[in-house]
Amino acid sequence: MVSDEQIQELINAMHSCFQAYRKILQEELKTCHLTIPQARVIQVLREDGRQSFGELSKKLETSTSSITGIVDRLEKSGWVKRERDEHDRRIVWISLTEKDQEMFQQFSSNQIRQLRRYVDRLKPKEVASLTDTLLKLATIIESEPNL
Repeated sequence: MVSDEQIQELINAMHSCFQAYRKILQEELKTCHLTIPQARVIQVLREDGRQSFGELSKKLETSTSSITGIVDRLEKSGWVKRERDEHDRRIVWISLTEKDQEMFQQFSSNQIRQLRRYVDRLKPKEVASLTDTLLKLATIIESEPNL
């Protein structure tokens, strides 16, 4: 059985790693003139396709008014577009523009390059083990019915 001390060490290690990665991510997003909340909206749209404001709010666990502000800024920058539903004019769909495709390729390449600077200091076996362990932990956590 894992001790409380081991769990606390794991929590501290994950927190440190996530904080360090967040700094890398923020720097990379600056080159695209994006914030982390904006990037999260783009990520949902990339993964799940067009969404209504309500769907985005649920998936990102934030208020519709917050999503509206984020989408306003993304639309102004050319990342997303709004379209009224043909059958129900009350529904507004948010989808990505062509700009997203080009920028995502560049962002993805830059993100890999940035992280490689650090990961290359590990052995390939260590990277594989870390990846497998994190995926396994994520699967265990996500399998909980209350989440």
